[in-house]
Amino acid sequence: MTPEWLEDGRKVPDDVMYYIRKMAVYAVRVLGQSPEKVAEAYNFDRSCIYRWLKQYDGGGFEALESHMPRGSDPIITQAADDWMKQAVLDSTPTDFGYDTNLWTCPILAALLQGKFGVAVSNTAVRQHLKAMGLTCQKPEYQDVARDEGEIARFLDDKFPMIQRLAEKMGADIAFEDEAGAWES
Repeated sequence: MTPEWLEDGRKVPDDVMYYIRKMAVYAVRVLGQSPEKVAEAYNFDRSCIYRWLKQYDGGGFEALESHMPRGSDPIITQAADDWMKQAVLDSTPTDFGYDTNLWTCPILAALLQGKFGVAVSNTAVRQHLKAMGLTCQKPEYQDVARDEGEIARFLDDKFPMIQRLAEKMGADIAFEDEAGAWES
């Protein structure tokens, strides 16, 4: 069974297509073959061969390389990127009316929508932050005076009493630090 790309030139892998273009041009320009014979041998329309010859004449073999299309313009502009970086580094979400000090992608996406009128996904915000060298927040410090025995006493003795009291009151217990919030 032959691969699908052998029967449809649009599906030929880029590296294979580049090789075919080079060999076809080489056959015409160096070996003196006729473009029509080369087109027939490679099973391409002769207009392809003439287009490749024109590309080669204008820039050599490098001009025959495959290039990814440029794509659309980014929706998050450089100005929006600069603003976002400045906001993350110099302020907190509370400065913008949120009730948390921790930046999240949904918060930044909402702020970009309000300030620049662009609707972006959380993933797009995350990718832009990564490109700027910003990553998920980590705690600023580790407690060097940490007492493992005191932590064990709290977890074994005090916390179960707090849990029972919260259960009687119908309350939830939550913990928050610089890196996030957890609910017990």
